[in-house]
Amino acid sequence: MAHRDASPHFRLVQGEPLSASIRRIVREQIDEAIRHLTDSSADTERAMRDSRVCCRRIRAVVRLVRKEIGAELFQREDRCFRDVRRALAPAANSASGDDILHAGGAGPSDDRFGSSLKLLSGHPSVEVKPQDSIEDEVIANAASTLAVARQRIGEWPFTHEGFSIVAGGLKRCYKEGSNCCYRSLDNPSALNLREWHRQVTYLRYQVNIFRPVWPKVLGSLSDQLKRLGGYLNEYGDLIVLRDGFCRPQQLEIAEVEERMRRVERRCRELERRAVAVAHRVYAESPKAFVHRMNEYWSAWRLEGAKKSARHGFAVEAEGLPKATRCYLKQQP
Repeated sequence: MAHRDASPHFRLVQGEPLSASIRRIVREQIDEAIRHLTDSSADTERAMRDSRVCCRRIRAVVRLVRKEIGAELFQREDRCFRDVRRALAPAANSASGDDILHAGGAGPSDDRFGSSLKLLSGHPSVEVKPQDSIEDEVIANAASTLAVARQRIGEWPFTHEGFSIVAGGLKRCYKEGSNCCYRSLDNPSALNLREWHRQVTYLRYQVNIFRPVWPKVLGSLSDQLKRLGGYLNEYGDLIVLRDGFCRPQQLEIAEVEERMRRVERRCRELERRAVAVAHRVYAESPKAFVHRMNEYWSAWRLEGAKKSARHGFAVEAEGLPKATRCYLKQQP
């Protein structure tokens, strides 16, 4: 199966120190975002969407090293890329359910709520107002902010090397996603589902970075996280539409009740599917998950060390488990 998220740049490279990989990945994502924003021949809406994806990926990487770089630096960098992403987000994305259901005009249907609107109305007859265009000045400011942020990456204080620089952040992200799962199942509000979806997305991007470590296994985990994110996204949209729905005068009460029943049935179906995937994704404790990822990474590093030794290259063993380092020392 082809993995759309498997960007050739958004991944580890064998033989490259992990701290160097982190810096390289963030720089490449910034460069890609700037390229999208400054390409005059590109479709503006698509360029902004792709740039927002780059910012979300960067925030996932920053979360990986949050413990290593410290709370203050993490907050500064996370806030920077969050604000850029928000500046590039269309205003229509924050519309309420009532606004979406009652918007007029001849604009295109909103992609975010398209399937949910069909479920409510039986056909895609509800349309939204056209998105307001973002001024060129906003795009220019976003590109400038990203360029300045790129210059700061070399100053990130990595005092350690090896898996330890990401272990704390990976454990925290996995744990927060698991906690969001329980909160959302206990109280499936739009807010809880959005937060869970955000944590799932961060973890998926982090797993994608490590996919070369064991492509088949981690590629499958990434697929599960993507599927879970899709269920949560639609579930959250339906909650927004349901809670913000006001009966139009031209609809009979019986018709409204039938549409609400359709929404409830779909919500229950999405919940069942999300729970099934979540049971697989969060089957381990955060500690066990991070330990497993460390073992995968160590085995991958060992494989790279063997290749380097055959070619006469020196191997940097820092960050590998003690048993692995002892093994390397014993090799001729």
